[in-house]
Amino acid sequence: MSILKNAVDSIAIGLEDFESDDDRRIISSTRNIFAGILLLFKHRLCELSPDDSDEALIKQKVLPAIDATGAVNWIGQGKKTVDVQNIKDRFKSLGIEVDWKRLERINKYRNDIEHYYSTEVDPIGWTHKLIS
Repeated sequence: MSILKNAVDSIAIGLEDFESDDDRRIISSTRNIFAGILLLFKHRLCELSPDDSDEALIKQKVLPAIDATGAVNWIGQGKKTVDVQNIKDRFKSLGIEVDWKRLERINKYRNDIEHYYSTEVDPIGWTHKLIS
């Protein structure tokens, strides 16, 4: 499965959960939509990664390697991928603009419901702002 397909599927499932009559599905909706957004960001970084770099821009660990011509190339290492802060840093460096405040509100709500609980009914304006 590609990162893009995974992102689209995550967001679609999140929207299905959101539309459910079961109030418990809002937790799943939040997780899936947030994960889908991050996967879209990673997909963009993959698109911008140089060929033969093992998708360096999404990897947490990137090391230099000298090729046959003596040029230095940056190669992604391992399976660990960038986190939200790494994505922010790389997007800023690449001149990609994002409404980070909106993403941070979604992430805060996601953290609240995953690690504790939230007393907010519609803290981030799901019904009006998420997809607008």
